[in-house]
Amino acid sequence: MSAKAAVLALVSGLTAFLGIGIATTVITGPMVEFELLLGLLTGTFAGLVATVAVSIAFTPDSPPGRRRAAGAVTGFGAGFFVGVVGGVVVAHLGTIQSIGAGLALGIVGAYAVSRSGFGTAPESDVVE
Repeated sequence: MSAKAAVLALVSGLTAFLGIGIATTVITGPMVEFELLLGLLTGTFAGLVATVAVSIAFTPDSPPGRRRAAGAVTGFGAGFFVGVVGGVVVAHLGTIQSIGAGLALGIVGAYAVSRSGFGTAPESDVVE
């Protein structure tokens, strides 16, 4: 991995951490007691997802298995965010229950993305 790809992966991870973490805290703030905990958790997962996805995307010779794993991590992060925020906003769950809903929906999202054929794209789709 080149230095440019590493810097882009780290910057995108930090940006996702801050953006999603702050958005989750602001959205769930009026509805739940420990909104900062939810913001930190979703921001951490979003930062991990962004870092993994960008680092895999900028590696031209990554095998399909690694791309599929990156897709599963992305599916988990998206499902976790939707489960946590949806649990608070839509179902009016508490902090712990919404984290549980986020974990459950994250696992479903990871499974769905990994079974969808993510990572089997031809090599011409890889960003260089």
